[in-house]
Amino acid sequence: MEKYYRRYKIIAEPFNPEILSSILWEVDIKGISEEDNFLYVFASYDSKVNCDLIIKQLNKLKTEDLVENFTVKEKIIKNK
Repeated sequence: MEKYYRRYKIIAEPFNPEILSSILWEVDIKGISEEDNFLYVFASYDSKVNCDLIIKQLNKLKTEDLVENFTVKEKIIKNK
């Protein structure tokens, strides 16, 4: 049986991976990969984590003026 997982690409301005990661670890994610100017966040396919939940977490940072804006893109990835 093939397994799938969800990958979220998160771009934020200003890009502060430490602050972004700290709030994202509060939800049931499996991992984070830091790239040059964005993060990949990984979650199980059947996890409760979804785009709306990630946006809700990032909006907390926006409310505290720690990020000005952000985008979240979800992709379903087949586990190799």
